[in-house]
Amino acid sequence: MPPEPAPNTPNITRIAFRLPNGRRIDRRFCVEDPVQVLYDYLESDVTLELPPFRLQTSFQPKKVFDDKSQTLRDAGLTSSVVLIVDEIIEDEAVVA
Repeated sequence: MPPEPAPNTPNITRIAFRLPNGRRIDRRFCVEDPVQVLYDYLESDVTLELPPFRLQTSFQPKKVFDDKSQTLRDAGLTSSVVLIVDEIIEDEAVVA
């Protein structure tokens, strides 16, 4: 996990995560980081006790960020954004 960039660092984005319990946490990331870093950040905080989850936008149409190799820039996460930490319900993962 790379350290959080300083506020005046070029090419950073601030991402706010809305957790399933309603809590919100914020962090800065480099726009060249892969989406995987967002998942790693959340999963590394054992105090969050998160179930299996996906990250998605809070506005319609909802965009799910499941290509974890894509950079934050390529995913369109270059300015301050709120992402929903959406619990994956097992039934949702089953394809009919």
